[in-house]
Amino acid sequence: MKKTSYFIIILLLLLLTASTDVANELSEQRKKDMEEALENYAEETDIEAIKSIGKQLATVADSNSAISVSYNYCYDGDTCTFETEAGEKIKVRHLLIDTSELKDKKTGKPQPYSTEAKEYTDRMLSNARDIQIVYDAGDRIDKYDRELAYVMIDNELLGVKLLENGLAKVAYINPPNTMYLNEFNHAEEVAKSNKLNLWSEY
Repeated sequence: MKKTSYFIIILLLLLLTASTDVANELSEQRKKDMEEALENYAEETDIEAIKSIGKQLATVADSNSAISVSYNYCYDGDTCTFETEAGEKIKVRHLLIDTSELKDKKTGKPQPYSTEAKEYTDRMLSNARDIQIVYDAGDRIDKYDRELAYVMIDNELLGVKLLENGLAKVAYINPPNTMYLNEFNHAEEVAKSNKLNLWSEY
């Protein structure tokens, strides 16, 4: 009886995950995590083990939480300020990417393609009809008190667009914040193959 109850809870968690605005953007790795948890459930008879599997699925569901925001300001290609529907302003550092610095620490001058990256990010966010920030399963705040999240514009990942255009590189890979790592790596390879911007001299 108890096992049946936990099975119902697991199914509800899956339904909640599927109902999020970013459900269609789940990475293949996240889907595999869910499938593995369900397979483990089917093999378990121990209640405590089933509880653990339920927590695993809850983590998967929570990691895909997203909030709608409006665009406020772009500091550079990978850091922006947004305003939530509640009126709170939040500074967001894009997960898994890095764009060139507008002020090099040694020379004080803009690094190559830093201006282009900022202008691209600003243009895409200014023209977007719908903007969401999407959290992953790991840390949500960095040491500079910035939110760590993916930025989605009209249901597309802004990070992927920056990478595809050679205006960013895959960086700061810190598990478990790796939900879209495969997609980002693929986008970076596209830019490398076409020798775009940051990759033009490689």
